[in-house]
Amino acid sequence: IEGETVGFGQVARWGNRSEISDLVVSPQWRGCGIGTALIKSLLDIARQGNFSEVEIGVAESNHGALRLYRRLGFIDQRRLMLTITEQPEPVIYLSLALRAEQPQ
Repeated sequence: IEGETVGFGQVARWGNRSEISDLVVSPQWRGCGIGTALIKSLLDIARQGNFSEVEIGVAESNHGALRLYRRLGFIDQRRLMLTITEQPEPVIYLSLALRAEQPQ
């Protein structure tokens, strides 16, 4: 926005599935729809790649991101303990089935 990078995300391929990873929005831009726009764009990319499903993982403590992903239709699939920072913490993996003919 106006030459400033305010968010980042990527889609990785895992066979016929994909994963949205490294989704980051600058703190001062959170709550402005940037995350939603990024995810919708990444979902469009996954659909164009003919993926059947997309997955996203989030620390259980990240309540805002969890609300966003669930609001966009992602469904909880599994919970793992992962070391993201210094201590192991629960991470929830959510997934969304994709239909190529219905972009969001």
